[in-house]
Order: sequence, then C-alpha cells, then structure tokens
Amino acid sequence: MKSHSVNPILSILVCLFFFQIQFLPASTFSVYEFPGDKDFPEAAERGALQSLCSESEGELAAYFKFRNMPFDPELVVTREEQKCHIWYEPTLPGFRADSENDPIQGLVFDVHTLSFLSDRTESVGDSLDMVREMLPYIHRPLEITLGVNSSLEEQWYQEALSLNFEDLRHTVKFHETTAKVPNPWAQDYLKSGKVGEKPVILVPRRLLEGSSAYGEDFRIFLDDLVDGPFVRSRLSWEGGDIQFLRNPKNPSETILFYGGSAKQYWGKALTDKEYAYVLKREFGADHVVNLSGLEPHIDYFVSFIPKENIALVSVPVTNNQDLAMSALEALGQRLKTPYTHEILDLAVNLSVSADEFRNNRKEIREAMDLLKKSQGSLSIEGEIQMKERMESYVRQNCSEDPYACYSGDNWKSLYTKDRLLLRDWISSATVLQSDVAQIPALLSVIESQLPDFNITGMELREQKIAELEALGLKVIRIPRISGDKSLKLSWAGISYVNNVLVDDTLFIPVMGLTKFEDSVIDDLQRQLPSSYKIVPVYSRFLLLNNGGIHCATGIIRGK
Repeated sequence: MKSHSVNPILSILVCLFFFQIQFLPASTFSVYEFPGDKDFPEAAERGALQSLCSESEGELAAYFKFRNMPFDPELVVTREEQKCHIWYEPTLPGFRADSENDPIQGLVFDVHTLSFLSDRTESVGDSLDMVREMLPYIHRPLEITLGVNSSLEEQWYQEALSLNFEDLRHTVKFHETTAKVPNPWAQDYLKSGKVGEKPVILVPRRLLEGSSAYGEDFRIFLDDLVDGPFVRSRLSWEGGDIQFLRNPKNPSETILFYGGSAKQYWGKALTDKEYAYVLKREFGADHVVNLSGLEPHIDYFVSFIPKENIALVSVPVTNNQDLAMSALEALGQRLKTPYTHEILDLAVNLSVSADEFRNNRKEIREAMDLLKKSQGSLSIEGEIQMKERMESYVRQNCSEDPYACYSGDNWKSLYTKDRLLLRDWISSATVLQSDVAQIPALLSVIESQLPDFNITGMELREQKIAELEALGLKVIRIPRISGDKSLKLSWAGISYVNNVLVDDTLFIPVMGLTKFEDSVIDDLQRQLPSSYKIVPVYSRFLLLNNGGIHCATGIIRGK
C-alpha cells in the first residue's frame, strides 16, 4: 500500500481538524478487525477489537501518541505485509477498577429464592448458608444486596429477612431478576470502580463460564442489571479471573492480575500481549501480571491481604494421610451404610505408619480401585421423608392436575398455605443434591493423596510465586486440593484462597474435612498478624460446584 507524498503527520492533523475523522486517510492506514469466535459470537461487541495498520511503525506510534492511546513497540505485529498495533477503546473512558486495597462498601449475594423465603433449616454450604455465617462477623454496617429470581411482595422479603438473620445491622436491599435459573456466582459479573469520582459497576457483555448455553441461560440475568451504576462492558469476562492491587512499590499505581478464561471467548486471534493490553485498557490498570495456566480462575490461585502486602497462594498437596482419612470419614458420614467392605478395607490401608503408607502402594491402590468401582452402589443417608406429606398436599390442592402444584409460580401457593412443608421440601431436595455430588468429589480427594499420585504444573506455579515476590509481596502458601481426574469428574477441587477479606476478618471456605481443615486454618492464623481473625465458612455446595466464597461474593469497594 502506497503512502501520500505529503507529510503524513501533517495530513492527519489537517483531516482531524476540518473533518473530525477518527482515522487517517485510507491510503495511509488500514483497519484490521479481529474475527469473532464462532462458538461465542456475541462475546465481544462487534467492531470492539481492531488493529490499526500502516506501512510505517513510526506513523503508527505518532498517531497513537496524537490520540493519547498507549503504544508499545513489542505489540507491533505484521498482518498482510503491514505493521499493526492493537487498538481498543474501553467501554468507559477513564474507568479505573477498585483495588483490593479499597475498603468494602457493599456485598452482593445471589441466594436460592425458595430456600431464603422458607428459612431452609438444613445447611448445605451454598450462598445462602454462606451469607448467614458471614454477616454476624461483619461489625461495620455495609450495604448488602440479595439477588433473587422472583418478583414478590415486599412483605415476603422482610419476613424472610427476620427468619434468616438475627440482629441484622446492615442495610439490605433486593435485586430481582426475571431469569429462571439462579446464579450464585456474584463475583463473576461485577467489577466496581470509578470514572473520576463517579462510582460505576462494570458487568460483562455475556456471562459464559465456558459455555454458550450458559450464556443464554443468564442473558436475561445480565439484561436485568440496567439500573443505577451498572454499565455493560463491550467484552465478556469472568470476575474471578481478574483481581486488582495497588503496587506495593508504588501505591499510586494499580496492578491487574489476570487469567486466560476470557481469551477463549473474544481473544483467540489476539496474541497474549494484545489480550493483556485490552484487559489493561478496559479496567484502567497501570500494570498487568499474567497468572493464566494455573487454575480455572486466578481466585483459586491467589488472594491478597493488601494492608500487609501479603499474597495467599495455593499449592497442591498430595501424599497426605490425614487428608485422605478426613475425606473418607466425610464420605461415610452421609452414607446409609458407612462401613461397607470397600470403605473399611481402604480405611485399614490408610491407617498405617508413614513408611508403610509410602511403601504399600500396591495394596492401597487396589483398595482405592475397589471403592471407586463400587461408588455407584453407595447410597446416601435417607432424606427428610416427604412423600406422604407432598401427596397429601397434592390431593387437597391439585387433584385434577398434580403437576400444577409444582409448575410455574405455584410454589407461591404452597408458601402461603403450608410454609413448613415448603421448607422441608426444599431442605430435602438441596441436601439430596449436595450429598449425591459429594461422593465422586470425596473419592477424587482421596485419590489425589495416594502415594503414587502425580501433580503437574509445579514449575509454572513456582515461577508465578517468584513473580509475586518480586513485586514486593510476602507469599504465604496454602494447601490446595486439586482432586484427581481419573474419575472423569469436571471438578476444580478445593482452594482455601478462594476467600473474602472484610476489614480484618478473613472468611475461608471449608468442605467439612475437619481434621485437615483445622490444621490449615491454625497454620495460616499463626502466619498472619495477630489483628486478623479467620472465620471458617461451611461452603460444601459452592466447592462442589467449582466455586468458593470469593466466587459467590460480589464486592463493591470505595475510598
């Protein structure tokens, strides 16, 4: 492509002055538009991701400088025999995401509506149980938002508040969505920040979580976030894969720590450096640190104690007999027959000396393989007996069409006529669902602690830990239960760094592996300054569904 014979920079200035055009004459510059991904066609706003191309890198640099756009020579690539540099205009010019250093002003939780309204009695470790446990420990009044997927009379919500919380010191408001599917992962769709002094909450264009079908399920959910400070991003992203911290060596600067989850949606055609450039522009960060390739989201790898410049980092643990026994005990607690031949055989093989544990690999492996094969016959403890009570209710209220008692919004009639029945029905269903999911997960935990289990990726993890330390952060290593993949279980395992720090209280998720988790918490408490208090929060349901406390807590910060 030929350039003008006149000075190209002068030509730019003249055109911009008289015609207010966005780009230089076509004969000097061209625009390359990155193709959208065929699997996620709406992950990015059309035209959001482009490269500006020219025959001259100098012309590119001059124009970027003129437009006050950051230019990095290392980002210049050759496309169609031209020099190109990524061009991205952020959703909100001037937006800067709040950092972990900023105090929390509000928390957002999405709770299971029926469990909340009926005051479910059984604890399964979901987002409702989490918020019930957390709020009494937060003494500074905050603005709490509870997301519900029903439109109800205010009286119902207020009655539910009094049932679920005693002496509530916080201001609570409700966010109603018309989405049919509840979404507990509040962290993944909120990033608070400011444009100047104006508070803004940026939400992703789509909420995908690796699936276009998931994005469709929650399209309405995001569409409902249209009031107040919410602004829809030009891009899809997952909040658990993005964290911000003030630079320990220069607190006026913000560091963006990011993972690679969003790249599969809109960034496949971008280089890694271009992908980082776009994230940096979108969220107004000064520096970026790439933590991809370690965990599904980086909040499974690291969390921060900002005031102390501490990074809590997860490090996979294996060959741990106490953990294996804790998982086996937790499995037996929820079974109708906790002492099957296979369970007893494995328990005997795990209850040996450390030397025997290392040396008797064949016997331990055989016992474990037998238990894995028998998992289909492991029956859970009987749920609350609901059959006769539900049949009686149906006979009285829906004799002509039994399904009418359960379809649509007919649960509202059950709520008004027999709230105790609704409560027990919901309790039974949630316990059953959680118990069934727990069996393969606990087997996966045991498998990951056997003497011949191999952990991969440790070299990369150590490399990233070194990068964190080079930033001026003190690293505290926290055991990470990665789980085993031989069961073909799509499970991320357990990460205790998927936590939330509110002031000086650190809320850490626990699964119920009592002996092992007690030691994790005690060890961490000894390493933290004495002013910090750790509160373990039962989070079994969240952990079984590839999450944790951080995943399920939307955080609104402010200075």
